Amino acid sequence: MANTIARSEGAGGGSFDFIKILLRGTGQVMFQNSAWTGLLFMVGIFWGAYAEGQGLVAWGALLGVIVSTVTGYILGFPARDGEQGLWGFNGVLVGCAFPTFMGNTVWMWLALVLCAAALSSALVMPAAAAENGTDSDKSYLVLGADLSDSQRATVLDLLGVTDAANYKEDYNVYYTTNAEEHQYLDKYLSASVIGTNSLSSIKLTARDAGKGISISTKNISYCTVEMYQNALITAGVSDVELVVAGPSNISGTAALVSAMKAYEIMTGEKLSEDSVDAANNELVVTGEVGDELGDASKAAELIAAVKNEVLANGDKDLTDDEIGAAIDRICKEMGITLDPSTRQQIIDLIKKIGSTDFDVDALKEQAKGLFDKVEGVLNEISGGDPQGFFASLWDKIVSFFQSLFQ
Repeated sequence: MANTIARSEGAGGGSFDFIKILLRGTGQVMFQNSAWTGLLFMVGIFWGAYAEGQGLVAWGALLGVIVSTVTGYILGFPARDGEQGLWGFNGVLVGCAFPTFMGNTVWMWLALVLCAAALSSALVMPAAAAENGTDSDKSYLVLGADLSDSQRATVLDLLGVTDAANYKEDYNVYYTTNAEEHQYLDKYLSASVIGTNSLSSIKLTARDAGKGISISTKNISYCTVEMYQNALITAGVSDVELVVAGPSNISGTAALVSAMKAYEIMTGEKLSEDSVDAANNELVVTGEVGDELGDASKAAELIAAVKNEVLANGDKDLTDDEIGAAIDRICKEMGITLDPSTRQQIIDLIKKIGSTDFDVDALKEQAKGLFDKVEGVLNEISGGDPQGFFASLWDKIVSFFQSLFQ
C-alpha cells in the first residue's frame, strides 16, 4: 500500500527483492511501478547509449539508481516508498545527465554519486518526517482523492467526524488515488468497474488486542460487512474498528485498499504482498459468488466456512479434490448449489490464501463468530432455546410419521 510507514528494514528480503526495487525505480521514470517496465527501460537506455557511442550514460544510469536506492536503505526511509521505486528514479535521471554534460572525469562520477544520494533524500525525507508526525492516539482517515468538497463533507459526516472544519487536526489523514485502486484491483476487475474516480473512504481506529475486527458501512451497496471482514483477516489485519463510507451509493470494492493502507500506517508494519493480493481476490470472488446466489452475506459465510474447514488446521498442501470436497459438503449443509466455474474460483482462492502466511487463530475466531450468528438466528426462532428448537422439531417429525401409520 502506498505511503506506508513501515521502515526500510522490511523492504526486500534478499538480492532478488533488491533487484526488483532497482528495476521499479527505473520504471518510475515513466511513472510505472513495475519491475518489468524498469527492465525494458534500462535495456533501452543501454541500447540507445551504445548506439550513440555514449555507453557511459547507461552505466551512469545504473550507478545512479543503485546509489539512490542504497541511500534509502541506509537512512531508513519508509519501506513502501522503496518498494514502489520512489527511492531510485531520481538516481536514473542524474546518472543519465551527468555523463552527458560533464564528460568522463573522476569529479563527474563523484558528483553523480553525491547528487543521486541527495535527490533520493530530498524526495523521501518529507514522507519520513510525516511518518514521525503521525499521532498514534488519533484515528486514521483515508479519503478518496477525487472527492469534491461537497462529497467530502458528506463522507466525513457519515464517518462520524463531528468537526469537519478541523478534521486534519483531529485525525491522521491520508488519501487513496484511483491509480492505487487500479494497481491492486485491475487483475480482478475490469477498468470500467473500478472507474476513474477514487471515492471510497474509511475511518480506522485501533482496538485493544483480542477485540477483533468491527465493521460498519454507509452508502455501500455491494460489499457487505462480512465480505470486508473475510478479506481483512486474510490480509493479516486484526483488532480494528473500520467504518466505510461513500458520498452516495457505491460498490465499496476499492475501500479495502484504503483499509489495508491505513492499517499499515497505523501499525508501522507492512502487510505481505501475497496476503494483500489474496484479500483483494477474496473480496472480488465473494462478490461474484454473492451475485450468483443473490445473497452477498450468504456468499461471505460460505467463503469463511470453507476457509475454516480447509485452512484452520494449518495444512497448506491440500489438493483441488480435497478442497472441492469441503466446498461440496458445506454447500450441501447451507443448501447452496454452485456453478462449476464458481466452485473452481473458490478452490483457486483457497489455494492462494493457503500459500500465504495467514493467521490460523483469526480464522478459528471468525468461524466461532459465524456459529454465534447462526445460534442467534435459532434463538430468535426458538425463543432463546436452540436445543429445545431442535428437540421440538424432532418430536414433530416423529409425530408426523407416526400419524401416517395410525
